[in-house]
Amino acid sequence: MFDSFGPSKSAEDSLNQVGLLVGIMGILGFIVWVSSYLSFYFQQKGSMSAVRHIKKAFFNAVLLQESAWFD
Repeated sequence: MFDSFGPSKSAEDSLNQVGLLVGIMGILGFIVWVSSYLSFYFQQKGSMSAVRHIKKAFFNAVLLQESAWFD
């Protein structure tokens, strides 16, 4: 990459090289943003599903207790 910018290259070649690198970094940044958003979304959905399952199991366990257990 550092060899791409030197006195033997014209200003137009250097500008094209910089534009290409900026485009690649922009695409990589967008991919990272989308993947992190999807990761957060699916982690949130999974945790909500686990909480819902735990709440149902707790409620069923409480209902199975005898009424004397609550006194």
